[in-house]
Formats: sequence, structure tokens, C-alpha cells
Amino acid sequence: MFLKRLNTEQEEHIGFKGYWRLPSETEWEYVAKAGTNTRWSFGNKDSELDAHGWHAGNSGATTREVGSKKANPWGFFDMHGLVHEMTSDTWLPSHTDRHQQQNSIGSVDEYYVAKGGSWFTESDSTRSSSRRRVHRKDRKDGIGLRLVWEPSEPVA
Repeated sequence: MFLKRLNTEQEEHIGFKGYWRLPSETEWEYVAKAGTNTRWSFGNKDSELDAHGWHAGNSGATTREVGSKKANPWGFFDMHGLVHEMTSDTWLPSHTDRHQQQNSIGSVDEYYVAKGGSWFTESDSTRSSSRRRVHRKDRKDGIGLRLVWEPSEPVA
């Protein structure tokens, strides 16, 4: 419903009309990894996570401020922890087949894939490839979203 309201009129950016949507699981993970192949975009040491994300070990058991930790190498904040971010993919137990596809997989379903971990999860849940099953009607302070703006046509 939020996206439907947001997209009542196509927005114009950089000479294109477009619309807002949720990223696919593959798109989200690509941006989170930011060209790296480590557990997190900053490396493999969970001792370095405090500088990059909010999780159960440093959040004080509450949602924290957006953008107050270090960004990933591509300049994106809060990819590791803070809130689980919804994707457009429906939940499947394995995501091995998804790494070859940019578009989301699945149809309207009860459960979707959320990425990134949150302020109430342990460090391992904040890895770039970590994923969680979230019911589409869940409304919690540990679940959020990150929107993608997709161009659809050049401005005439």
C-alpha cells in the first residue's frame, strides 16, 4: 500500500520518469557486499561490526539513529544491522538459485525475505548474505525497508 501511494505519479530524476519499489534479494545483497566477497562489506572480523552497524551487542536494546555508523565502500549506510530490510522476494528456504537473477522470485505470498539483520539480532545475522523470513503483515520496530527508484522512460 505504501509503494502504491508513493507511485501515484511517476517521479522524474536525471531525465527519466520512474517509480519506487523494493529491491530483490539479489539486488540488496549486491549493494550490501559493495564489491567485496567477505562476510560483511568491511571484512570478516565480527569485532569490527560495532563501527559499521547496530546489533544486539551494541544497540542498547532499541532502534538507533540512521546513518550514525560507517558506510560500506559504496557509501550506503546501515546495511549491517539496525533493521531487517524487506525485499520483493517471497521466502524460499534456499537462495542459491537467486544469485544468477536480478529480478525478484516468487509471487504474492505470506512470507518475504528480509536482509541485513537488526538491532536485536546477534552479529552473525547482520552478514551480507544473512536472510530472514518475515510475514508480510509484520509491523515491528526491527523491520524496515530501503527503496529503489527505477527509471521507466525518458522524459519527453
